[in-house]
Amino acid sequence: ILLYKKSLVQLHEFEADAFAVLNLGADPESMKSALKKLTAPEEMPDYLKGKIKVSQKKNFFQRHFSTHPDLETRLESLERKILLNQPFNHYV
Repeated sequence: ILLYKKSLVQLHEFEADAFAVLNLGADPESMKSALKKLTAPEEMPDYLKGKIKVSQKKNFFQRHFSTHPDLETRLESLERKILLNQPFNHYV
């Protein structure tokens, strides 16, 4: 059940990323930049540094039970949807 829930929540993350770009008109490059900044402590605004836990190397538990997909996977999914002109909720 946990792995199913993880997959479902990760799909929602992909959907949210694409929805911001494809439906709300967010600039794709700005979206990519924002996602990168949220995973790089040196780029993170000071007011967020204490609120977000950023780990450069994920352990077994974090890799397999994280509700958020890793940055590269999120960026690839977003770029693929833009390139193929897929709807934000396309999951294949």
